Amino acid sequence: MTFAEPGVPGEEILRFFGDQLASRIEVRPSVAAERMQELYAQHDVFVFPSIVEGPDVLMEAMAGGMPVITTETCGKSDIIENDFNGLLIPPADAEALEQAILRLANGEDLRRALGTAARETMERFTWERTAKRVEWLCKRTLIAEGRPAE
Repeated sequence: MTFAEPGVPGEEILRFFGDQLASRIEVRPSVAAERMQELYAQHDVFVFPSIVEGPDVLMEAMAGGMPVITTETCGKSDIIENDFNGLLIPPADAEALEQAILRLANGEDLRRALGTAARETMERFTWERTAKRVEWLCKRTLIAEGRPAE
């Protein structure tokens, strides 16, 4: 298990999990952006229980085909459809987080299905598609204001 840029000292994380699990935990205080896909590829599940951060890092993991577990906050539920391309849990619910982790740890088929759907979801988020959507919204706004859209 790897904690990347956890925001708390590594010793605190290791102490939390205790001596029995400490040898199986790696804490990386910082990870270069260009190394993140490599880090994702070394793991089976991406767990992001943040209640205040947006979905950017989540989307990176999904693009690499990782099954994800995250909270229903900060726009994450706009991207994740529970049980389709990831698992959503209520914010600050340790029991729900534990159950979701166990579910994916014990469900290889579910991990594979969620990871595939996650990657396919992210394939729809292209710059070309985003630009077309922004252009459409701008034209719609101009028309609504009675101004020429061209």
